[in-house]
Amino acid sequence: MTRPSVSVDGKAISISGANNCLSTEIQTVATKKIPKQACTINQLAARDILLVKKIALDEDIKLAVVTCPGTTTQAIQQQMCVITAWSDTEALLNSSNSNACANEEGIYKTGSSCLISEAY
Repeated sequence: MTRPSVSVDGKAISISGANNCLSTEIQTVATKKIPKQACTINQLAARDILLVKKIALDEDIKLAVVTCPGTTTQAIQQQMCVITAWSDTEALLNSSNSNACANEEGIYKTGSSCLISEAY
């Protein structure tokens, strides 16, 4: 199986190998020894997302991130919903899909196996 990777700021990022954003190297800055930064904060975030996706896939968990119901596009900070679903439940907010976690308003469907978390 090929390990997934993404490109962020022109650098290929993966969860293992040379492009994993982790560094054991030390550098000296203003006479202080500090860990050498292998990646930018955006590249490190991409690595973390790849790692979460791999763990979810290994555990047969479906993930989705959507704009939470009732959130306006004019909001300064959009409220996002992280949907985690397992078994036959899909990580969706959809009234017409019987396997969706919840309807478009974010109301859980009876018998669904999922969790909706809000994030900012």
